[in-house]
Amino acid sequence: MHINTDTPDTGPTPSPEQRNVFIDCEFTDMADPKLLSIGLVADDGQELYVELTGASHLAGASTFVLDTVAPQFGLVPHQETSLIDIGKRVGDWLLALGEASVTVCYDYHADMDLLEHTLRSAGLWTRLSPVLKPTHVGYLIGESDVEKVMEASWRASFAANGIDRHHALADARALRAGYVCMHGGGPSTHLGRFDGEGIAGIPDPGIEELTPAQVAWFDGGGVTSLQRFNDDMAEDGMDAPDGTAVLFLDIDDVLCLSDPYGGYDAIDAIRSKHPRPELVFRYLFHLPAVDVLKSVHEQMEGRVRYVITSTWRQHLTCSQFSEIMRRSGLGFVADNLERKGCGSTVVWPERTRLNEIAEWLQRHGKGEPFVVVDDTFSGQSLAAARQYAGGPFHRRIVLCDENVGLLPEHVTLIVEALRRR
Repeated sequence: MHINTDTPDTGPTPSPEQRNVFIDCEFTDMADPKLLSIGLVADDGQELYVELTGASHLAGASTFVLDTVAPQFGLVPHQETSLIDIGKRVGDWLLALGEASVTVCYDYHADMDLLEHTLRSAGLWTRLSPVLKPTHVGYLIGESDVEKVMEASWRASFAANGIDRHHALADARALRAGYVCMHGGGPSTHLGRFDGEGIAGIPDPGIEELTPAQVAWFDGGGVTSLQRFNDDMAEDGMDAPDGTAVLFLDIDDVLCLSDPYGGYDAIDAIRSKHPRPELVFRYLFHLPAVDVLKSVHEQMEGRVRYVITSTWRQHLTCSQFSEIMRRSGLGFVADNLERKGCGSTVVWPERTRLNEIAEWLQRHGKGEPFVVVDDTFSGQSLAAARQYAGGPFHRRIVLCDENVGLLPEHVTLIVEALRRR
């Protein structure tokens, strides 16, 4: 894709019902972020940049911020002296867009948190919150075509303003450029994440086609010999007590939203290849989603065993996966993984997640209650199966929305399935 950086890229003309604003914030440090600057770029090219003035705001800033971010301050006008001043300027700018709904696109959760905090400081959050629609677009990062376009955007920002990567306005411009590269002016399409079935873009088969094949697995289909993923605890542990419920657990878009860290970061962290593994483990999983799964586990009084369906099982040994769980607040999952080489479904080429789960139940199930927790992308094959009232998956599949994950309303559905034979 050729990107002309000689003139500003205004991008597509937004439709009246869809308005995107791309945001980036610079802040003191990741452990306790305090706002330093905000860059906002609308899809029609309108921009706003504000930053706090005065050295006092850099108190407690990390070495990275002092070395890389702070030297770029003062290069773009419109500086402000307080959070209230910033909140007023940002709030007035958003209101001036004149849209009934504004999608705020961000690639790191702190950006949206700091925007809300700033608008609250100015007393504008109550007015603006019904208008703003936060949307995480961190999935753009790491895609080769997107990265090239974003690099070109940073070069253009440096040529125009002397600002580069890790300046809030330059980063907001680059995020917009990456989004336009991926999606053009139309609605979002899925990139294909770390976790998925590899059937994106293929329509879900109708229930009439799916159901006979799905039911056949439970009628004694002829699966006899399959190679399991590398599980270094395959022969360890005791069998769970008879009747213990089984929770088939996906990871991406269920517990991990890749905001700011995802599966590849976890792999690097557990292999001591990530520069900040402590941050990966702290922010790997979406805390509200973790709380939901904890609530399920507590309501079941710990009588749950977990079987991993996520693509993560293809990249990690069982002991590595367990260590990640323990260091990221999900030790109860690690402690209750199914043992004896059954802690994950089989990676089965050319088959869907539904097939893999059905095969596990056929080989290892003893009629105990079970539930499948997945997301709408990697669980595409599950969507039709859960609707078939005569099938074994009916009322046993919970699908989370992408970039949202487990929600409190899922608790009752999951617990009811785990208690229902």
